[in-house]
Amino acid sequence: MKIRFLFSIIVVLFSLVIYGQERPKINKVFSVSPTSAQFSHEGGSKVFIVKSNSPWKISTNTKSWGHLVKSGNTLTLNVDTNTGQSSRSDYFEIVSGAKSIRVSISQAEGVYKSDESSSKPIKQTYSYDIACKRLLSENDVIGLSKNELRIMRNWIYARHGYSFRSQDLQNYFSKFEWYHPKYTEVPYNLLSDIEQRNIELIKRYE
Repeated sequence: MKIRFLFSIIVVLFSLVIYGQERPKINKVFSVSPTSAQFSHEGGSKVFIVKSNSPWKISTNTKSWGHLVKSGNTLTLNVDTNTGQSSRSDYFEIVSGAKSIRVSISQAEGVYKSDESSSKPIKQTYSYDIACKRLLSENDVIGLSKNELRIMRNWIYARHGYSFRSQDLQNYFSKFEWYHPKYTEVPYNLLSDIEQRNIELIKRYE
């Protein structure tokens, strides 16, 4: 009897010890701000803040025109210029445990402008604008002609208001409504690190 009684006491004490131990933490904190973003046809960047007391990851990535970069508790979305004639939408999802959050993104359609020397509408060709938005790779420039590389490189300067000495470049960029020449020399500090590195890459193939 005594042995059985002592055994019962040990079982009760053991149960109390187990019950009193710290329980696993439940993921109660998980949010993303903002949960949606709109971009103009020119694209750009947007930073999203993730709050979570548990590990999280990107479960569904964006399409080819949106590029996500994870750093700590932030996500930076870089969106390419929309060269199409219609708006577009996309989303990405992040997960933490059993919870998931979807972030919606949308972008306006490409812009058109009439050429003064022609009755036909001329589409603003923004494919070269990626040189201002993200770091280029060799795959972006391989296969381009010397003239295309020249335009892509000078597109960066045009975006910063460079007044070209070459008349053909001046005529080319003057067709775009965003081009406002104001510098005979672009201040070096106006060029981002990405733009500077892209210029060097293009020069190697040009």
